[in-house]
Amino acid sequence: MQRLLIIFALCLTQLAAAETAADKGALQKGCDKGDLKACVKLGEAESEGGNKDAALKVFKKACDGGNAMGCGHQGYLESNGGNAAEARKLFKKGCDGKDFTSCANLGVVEYRDGAKDDAKKSYTKACNGGEMDGCYGLGFVAGQEGKHVDARKFYKRACDGGEKKSCNAIIYMNKKGL
Repeated sequence: MQRLLIIFALCLTQLAAAETAADKGALQKGCDKGDLKACVKLGEAESEGGNKDAALKVFKKACDGGNAMGCGHQGYLESNGGNAAEARKLFKKGCDGKDFTSCANLGVVEYRDGAKDDAKKSYTKACNGGEMDGCYGLGFVAGQEGKHVDARKFYKRACDGGEKKSCNAIIYMNKKGL
């Protein structure tokens, strides 16, 4: 029985790998034909599979073609690769194209670089666009400025939107009496 389960598990693994390869093949064809959403999905699959170079290539194609999410994903990989200046440009391009995750990531970079007013603008755009990391960022900045009422408001909005670290921030504020 145990041997049968092992064989079954191996078959499922091979089937999943074949389906993933077929999916990537279809996405590659779509991307090659100029379907920028397919490029982004292909880049996500390549990134999840650990193929950063292939992911960067298709995210760049999507970004250069005007897909804001592609810019944001490319920016994320550039940031993780230590290329902060390029990441910042890509997050800005993604944010300008209304990829609100890019706006939140841009806010992180701007805040880290000391451009707090710019960070607040990016976080606000993200938050208003429904990206809860942006609301969390606004709460963090407000808290750092000692504006605990504002911080709590933004953390609550993010927490209500499913952002768990904001819920934890509220718990922390409650424990500290802020």
